[in-house]
Amino acid sequence: MNKKIFIILILNLIFIEFVSSQNCDYEDYYKSIELAKKECENENFKEASKLYKIAFENTDFPFGTDLRNAFKVAEKTKDEIWMEQIAIKLAKGGIPLKYFKFFDKYKWSTRFYEQFPEYEKYFNENFDLEFRKTLVNVAKLDTETNSRFHEWRTRKEEHSVDTLVTEMTNVSLEFQKMIEKFGFPTEKKIGYFYNKGNINELPTFVLFVHIYQRGELLYKERLNELVCNGSLTQSQSKQLESTRGFGNSTGIVQEMEARKKKFRKNE
Repeated sequence: MNKKIFIILILNLIFIEFVSSQNCDYEDYYKSIELAKKECENENFKEASKLYKIAFENTDFPFGTDLRNAFKVAEKTKDEIWMEQIAIKLAKGGIPLKYFKFFDKYKWSTRFYEQFPEYEKYFNENFDLEFRKTLVNVAKLDTETNSRFHEWRTRKEEHSVDTLVTEMTNVSLEFQKMIEKFGFPTEKKIGYFYNKGNINELPTFVLFVHIYQRGELLYKERLNELVCNGSLTQSQSKQLESTRGFGNSTGIVQEMEARKKKFRKNE
């Protein structure tokens, strides 16, 4: 290969890699969040407060769980102005009024409760509620399927392997159909996830984990992209990279064959 052409190719690859890293919208955000978490572990709440504020300045839409944790830091540091600001962000992102009942003692709460209908209206008008409902339904289908598998695994209930394969396949198909229709679910699109009395991550990650464990490494080549656009966190992506079932990750049928050998050795 001509030396000049080779150098140009190398420079192009370096440029592409540089541009790719520059387009990671959440990169600085993640760095500040991780540092803030470490400061919280050491009970350095004032320093954690600074880092959370820096993180939130680096994105127009912070993760709900990070806002939840920052809310606790604001309470620890007695920063009521910041508490109210965080509460408004959460309310506009779909967190219901009952979550905030624990903060009645603060002066800002009266004003917040009075204005809550406006925040609720903002949420209803600015987020895709159909997308949100679809994700919840797919997550419910996945939970039911996973439950039946564990019934079979522990011999509490006998389900045919073919039935389990069909149900697992259906979860993957519904997951992909949802993404084809709406795109990848993010809090920016569907709002924050309030579940069992707390602000939790969207069920997207759990869906991914179960699908990977069932032998289908869906969108594996796009994990970095999903981290950079806020669909998954860095820690979630790293966990997915190491998530496998008992088989060789070539599909649900092969995975269930491996599970049958493991859990039904004498059959």
